[in-house]
Amino acid sequence: MTQIDEVVEQKAQAKPWVLIVTAVAVTALVVGAGVFFLIGDSDPSDAGAGGSENPSTNTLPTGEASVDLRTATGSVAGFPRRFPQSEAGAVEAYLGWSLAPAEAIQQPNEVLEEYYADVMPPEDAAAEAADVFAERDAFGLDEQGRFMGQPGTQPYADCLPEYGAYRSDMASKTEVEVEVWMPCVGGIGSPADTSNVIVFWSQSSALMTWRDGDWRTSSADMPDGTEAPTPASKEEVNVSFTERAQILGGGWEMFDGASQVWPVELLGQEPQ
Repeated sequence: MTQIDEVVEQKAQAKPWVLIVTAVAVTALVVGAGVFFLIGDSDPSDAGAGGSENPSTNTLPTGEASVDLRTATGSVAGFPRRFPQSEAGAVEAYLGWSLAPAEAIQQPNEVLEEYYADVMPPEDAAAEAADVFAERDAFGLDEQGRFMGQPGTQPYADCLPEYGAYRSDMASKTEVEVEVWMPCVGGIGSPADTSNVIVFWSQSSALMTWRDGDWRTSSADMPDGTEAPTPASKEEVNVSFTERAQILGGGWEMFDGASQVWPVELLGQEPQ
């Protein structure tokens, strides 16, 4: 186990956002160039985004939940909300909750506070938002979310469900257990220079509860010792549809909109 793996094992929690922050915090332990890859200890997380590829026979099926959260019929603070009372609606609501911090850290505090107040129990919402804001410095942001880094660079704090998958279990009309597996990136860089950007695999899960006309996050955690499975080549963010099935096995689905094309605009040229 490397130094980075040890730190992640000690600090990482179920939430993909926590994994991103942890990974960024230990970037200095890595020596070398190019995109760095790290196995993250977290709950399952996987989804699919953009792309028109049709999975072949030895691949995961494509589920109804989409990477662009298209079942949402409304929004709160600019984030998709008002999902249908369906299994796909619960999956998309959880995915939206997982991705929200990365967008919100560059916006005024009240944006994420309003969103969390809608999607989480009141006793958790304020503390959750405060935890996100406390990590802005790691991404070169000031306390108002303004990027203070070098011109031509940008903060990387994203998870990429288009390269992941999910599974879900609708226990009742009001409770759905959701698991997601996906790669995430964290650091400061540019498509031309990703030497300080870490890419790793996250696995996360949550119980989603239907309350007051929408899905809300009741709990999000993972069994101790769970590690996110990774591709044969950890550099392979754009893991193929076939390998996804080999890694995860039965019961998983790709998000509608899954892709296996390298994200050139985000991470520059694909490693050779």
